[in-house]
Amino acid sequence: MKFTQFTFPHGGRSAEFIDMADDVEALAAELTEAGWDFEIECHPERQTVNMDCCDIEKPIAARSCQNGPDVPVKVEELVREAHANWIERGKPRARTPLNAEG
Repeated sequence: MKFTQFTFPHGGRSAEFIDMADDVEALAAELTEAGWDFEIECHPERQTVNMDCCDIEKPIAARSCQNGPDVPVKVEELVREAHANWIERGKPRARTPLNAEG
């Protein structure tokens, strides 16, 4: 599955991929098809990883962990929580600069 990684110190973006179980990747695909983004950042000290599933306004799920073997576990938790929250909210399309009001 694909994440947008924000890099320090200048906030550049790059695509990062992590292999997950098929069922987790299927849930993530449903969210990305609805416009939601998975984002990840590794802090400069390279020990803390923050990740979320969000639109332009705010995340529908977020996780943080130490960089290392916990990352795939937290990715799965993130995807499952984001998908559950998305269903609970009626499967809305993500707000993007193209469809945001105002």
